[in-house]
Amino acid sequence: MSVNTRIEAIRNRYKATEYAEESLRSFEKTRLEIVDKCRFEDFYVTEHFPPIDEVIETQSISRFEEFLKG
Repeated sequence: MSVNTRIEAIRNRYKATEYAEESLRSFEKTRLEIVDKCRFEDFYVTEHFPPIDEVIETQSISRFEEFLKG
């Protein structure tokens, strides 16, 4: 393997490592944005809507009452 080929291989490896690190930083930033959004949405839903069990129970009772009315 010639010296130039080795140098080129090292450069390519460095570029690939740099690209991978940048991709990981970008991924982590995106992941944190998603986590923040989910936390906000969980808070919003918790504060403004009844628990899902109550919603399901209420809907089931409403459907049953409609069924009885026939």
